[in-house]
Amino acid sequence: MIEEDFHEIKATLMSVSPFLSSLLRRARIILSSQVPTACVTDDYIIVVNKDFLEGLEFADKVFVLAHETLHLAFNHLRRTLENPMIWNIAADAVVNHLLSSFIRWSDKLRQLSVTLEKVAVILHEAGIKVTTDDLEKMSVDEIYRLLLTLQIQVESEYMMDLSQGGRSFSGETLQEGDEEIYSKGEKEGVTKGDERAEKWKDALVKAATAQKIAGTLPARLSRAIDQLLQPKVDWRILLRQAFIDGFGKTIVSTYKRSSRKHEDFPGVKRYTYPTVRVLIDTSGSISEDELRQFVSEVYELAKSSPVSIYPWDADVYEEIKVNSPSKVVEKVKELKGGGGTVIRPALEKVLGDLKHGDIVVVFSDGDIHDLDYDATRSLCDAVASRASVAVFVSTLFEVKLPLWRFIKL
Repeated sequence: MIEEDFHEIKATLMSVSPFLSSLLRRARIILSSQVPTACVTDDYIIVVNKDFLEGLEFADKVFVLAHETLHLAFNHLRRTLENPMIWNIAADAVVNHLLSSFIRWSDKLRQLSVTLEKVAVILHEAGIKVTTDDLEKMSVDEIYRLLLTLQIQVESEYMMDLSQGGRSFSGETLQEGDEEIYSKGEKEGVTKGDERAEKWKDALVKAATAQKIAGTLPARLSRAIDQLLQPKVDWRILLRQAFIDGFGKTIVSTYKRSSRKHEDFPGVKRYTYPTVRVLIDTSGSISEDELRQFVSEVYELAKSSPVSIYPWDADVYEEIKVNSPSKVVEKVKELKGGGGTVIRPALEKVLGDLKHGDIVVVFSDGDIHDLDYDATRSLCDAVASRASVAVFVSTLFEVKLPLWRFIKL
């Protein structure tokens, strides 16, 4: 019975990897016949077919649960791109490779599963000369992009274990999971998945830190965790630069007003926070996953400063003002777009709205029809000259603009 084995599985993982054991003990796990093998959901629940799990060797039971736990920890489902099956193959290959370095699994399970070796063969047969060693250095995203260039039909050959978003599963609860993650403090207006994503990230940091201190975290896994936890954009640095460049200091002493503590001391003058003016490319070339990434970065920005969002495609749409992360979640439904990609109208609008010290951020894939036009380049220069900081964030093409900071997502 899996209920009896589960305690031994957790004990085994504790001896092999306190990091994985810590994360598994936090997960909510459901036994359900609605899945053929196992999967994770977009609200951070592991779902396992009881008959499938009980039919495995004990070592494979440990491997499967550790595998699903890493999918949760690495946020693989909620980062699903335009081809979820190919994304699943890339994610499985990386997870299985990480685990196989310190957890044993049977040849039978290996045959059912994706490995880096199998991915290398698929790519090699398509004329892409990469080795397993090459793939080991790549992220899930990089492997996914390689596979996406091929017209491959490999979906049915392997176990697929990333659930489609929005699905719910019924069944017996094997483990309720950590109350801090699954119930306590969930906020109104924020989806369970969004809340749990942040809490799982905190859990990942704590588990990794504990095992790093012990000196027993495998090098491959340590590198993968470091890459995951490294923020895409350190907005704190940009905001700090805006304060320095735009205001000099956010609070300065002034003798025009006496201190409340003593009349011989100067008072203080407080400056307001700058507005971050965000131009979000909502044209037809932007995928749902890219748009989701843009919005998540704006969510982080809104924790520190007022944000004005300018959706744009071939035109610029009505400005959306937000002053908190919850407002970002609420207003994201108002984003309009789907047309061509011309940035000039958006730049003109932002240039007219810019105040001293404001920050300007453009989110796009970099595939912009008019970016090389002289009039557009002049507008880019004017915006960057007036803003305290100007940043161009691209998911695909590199954009080189004088006075702008470029960041590749």
